[in-house]
Amino acid sequence: MTVAAMAARLGVAPATLRTWDRRYGLGPGGHTTGRHRRYGPADIARLERMHRALLRGAAPAEAARYARSTAEDIEPPAETPRSSAHRIGRGLRLPGAGRRARGLGRALLAMDAAAAQEVLAEAIAEDGVTRTWELLAGPVLAALADRGLPPVSHLAGQCVRAALAAAEVGAPLPVTDNPVLLFCADPGALPPQVLAAALAQRGIPRTILLAAFPAEALAALVRRLSPAAILLWAGCPEQAEPRFFHRTKGRVPLFAAGPGWAEIDLPPQVRRVGGPGDAVQRLAASLG
Repeated sequence: MTVAAMAARLGVAPATLRTWDRRYGLGPGGHTTGRHRRYGPADIARLERMHRALLRGAAPAEAARYARSTAEDIEPPAETPRSSAHRIGRGLRLPGAGRRARGLGRALLAMDAAAAQEVLAEAIAEDGVTRTWELLAGPVLAALADRGLPPVSHLAGQCVRAALAAAEVGAPLPVTDNPVLLFCADPGALPPQVLAAALAQRGIPRTILLAAFPAEALAALVRRLSPAAILLWAGCPEQAEPRFFHRTKGRVPLFAAGPGWAEIDLPPQVRRVGGPGDAVQRLAASLG
């Protein structure tokens, strides 16, 4: 395999492969009659191990040592201590980021959706949906927004949605017929989708709806579905509308979630909650 083909396979620049060859001895081992160097199967396997270790947050020298190892059952190197604020990839910064955040940042900056989804899936399997959002996906998305990288942010959102959908596969059967109604003003907002996936994993049925419901339609929906709870997510103060809760009828537990409610006065019957993790805990507690 040529240098250009290998670079395309890994999603890196050819210059990166030449650097790995020069610094760590991970170059192609074969030559053609035209004196062009080509990567053989063993070379490809080493570079793929190097790439996987880097995506998991290893330092380049540690990743190279791992790549040169021949034992397939050797664990990828653990993260190395870094300063409290350090760069990820080519300029992405996260305060106190761990190895998974560095790996997710590198994968997204390389536009490697498969690697990004692998990192997210591993995190969800080990830490759960809400902790993955709060400690990994949310901070990385915020750092991408700060850098002003719309294409990468769009890919990141797609990867998070795919990971959330995968997390719902095999979720337990609903423990009740009464769903939690999740309302939000922004149909593309990720936190309500994180909350929905976390509820599904607990066997709690849920439906995401737009907040712009006419009063009559909302009252009819509540009568028909007999929801276990109603939650309105507000990501910013402009989305926080206390009058929404006055349109609900009946004795349904009401929740206001998200940072948009921080400075908003709520009706006495509405419970204020924080992010998806806090909302899941409070909703589950209210449902008994």
